[in-house]
Amino acid sequence: DEVLAELTDTTALDAEAAALAQEVEVVAELTRKAVEENARAALDQDDYNARRNALLDRHAAATARQAEVEAARQQRRMKQVNITRFLQTLSQQENLVTEFDEELWYLAVDRVEVFEGGRLRVVFRDGATVDVPGEK
Repeated sequence: DEVLAELTDTTALDAEAAALAQEVEVVAELTRKAVEENARAALDQDDYNARRNALLDRHAAATARQAEVEAARQQRRMKQVNITRFLQTLSQQENLVTEFDEELWYLAVDRVEVFEGGRLRVVFRDGATVDVPGEK
């Protein structure tokens, strides 16, 4: 349980997501104020455009990072679901698994990639991979 909690913990990602949401709000407000100021007063347009573009770049960077953080959070949640499902199925086994079990295979393995020369890559549901050499 401790290992599962550590592997799937989203506390740091949740905190970063909250900070990024606040950053996006701040930048949006600064942009709104800059536009209002430009509408009210005769500003040097080169200075205004430089300031606005910097704010737009800052906003774009924050929203891009938000998407990355959300993808990482979702990946960890799915990892938790997959590992929990696998452990539940494994715990229902009466004896040690000594032969191929199709249900365990489908719970653990996402896909097997086949390469030229017979080399294989087993991709597990948690993203881990194992390469199996082909013919020599």
